[in-house]
Amino acid sequence: MAVRELKRERIDADVVYVEFAGKTSDTKPVGNYATGSKFFNIQTGKTYYYDEKGSSGSEWIDPTAT
Repeated sequence: MAVRELKRERIDADVVYVEFAGKTSDTKPVGNYATGSKFFNIQTGKTYYYDEKGSSGSEWIDPTAT
């Protein structure tokens, strides 16, 4: 299964809020996505949140990780 885009909402000219769904083996997309965009893993039920200014650059964050 490829990553599926479930929702897209333009924030401004360069940034969009998106919601994706995919499997653990799928590569999470990286782009001009708004912080707070979501990726739902259909196998584990986890939701990851996008941080466009993360410590490693743009990244998907697992809020349950310590």
